[in-house]
Amino acid sequence: MQRQMFIISLCGFFAAMLLGCNSAPSEVLPTTTPAPTQVILTATTTPLPPPTVTPFPTATPRGEIQPLDNTTVSEDETSETLSDNPGEPAPNPTEVPHEATPTTVAPSGVPDGVNVAETIFSADFYQGWPSTNEGTAKMSIVNGQYLFSIGPFDARLVTTTAVDRRDMYAQVEVTPKQCPAKTGYGLIFRYTDTGNYYLLTIFCDKTFTVGGRDSGSVFGNNNALPEGLDSADPSAHYIGVLAQGDNYTFYFDKQPIGDLHDNRQQQGDVGIYAVSEANQAIQVAFDNLKVWALR
Repeated sequence: MQRQMFIISLCGFFAAMLLGCNSAPSEVLPTTTPAPTQVILTATTTPLPPPTVTPFPTATPRGEIQPLDNTTVSEDETSETLSDNPGEPAPNPTEVPHEATPTTVAPSGVPDGVNVAETIFSADFYQGWPSTNEGTAKMSIVNGQYLFSIGPFDARLVTTTAVDRRDMYAQVEVTPKQCPAKTGYGLIFRYTDTGNYYLLTIFCDKTFTVGGRDSGSVFGNNNALPEGLDSADPSAHYIGVLAQGDNYTFYFDKQPIGDLHDNRQQQGDVGIYAVSEANQAIQVAFDNLKVWALR
């Protein structure tokens, strides 16, 4: 059965903005080569089998950055359209979702107090997910895990194309294999397109960012993980997002690490994410991505 999912190349600049949103954001993409004149975000579709990459034009707002308290940090609302034909709209890709597997088996690793019902999506990463082999982004299925090697200065996410939920608990198991400073991994949720989503990123320096995009404008802030949690430890970790209406609770290793009340995104897809905002690559293995309905 032919399947398809969205691969989004999120430039390292996005993570830098989220990391720095409590201070004045940098105007320059940190890199070991001369900085580009514009921030580039590209979106591609990858039909399976076989994996291919077909770019299409996207608009890349460099928009205002605001933390979760809605105070403005930057006033640059300039946007660039990255296309050979700037006036031509991006084509709409046809999405063939991964097959969801509704079950009622007992959940594994779900935090205490999270009351889940049936499983509405489950992936063990044995097949059906796209592979990428680029200079700063390599993604492939290895021994039943989805292995990401991202960087230097790059970021990638993959969404399920099968989930469109408001209230849910999403969780993924992540094993960091190489986790230098200024790199991270996480979950995207309530994703509708490249300009509208929420993103929870766990950074390897024991911090985390909750943010995203709303109509292209970036928002978010950075916080320290609770004492005793080590995001760079090379063992399996659970990342979880509980969404109930406009309220969200975030979990790392089954411990709550933060809450958010925000109404910018109403529902959407779930995906996995890795980013390098350094001159080193991050290598992480994702496994057991699950989404549950709530009781």
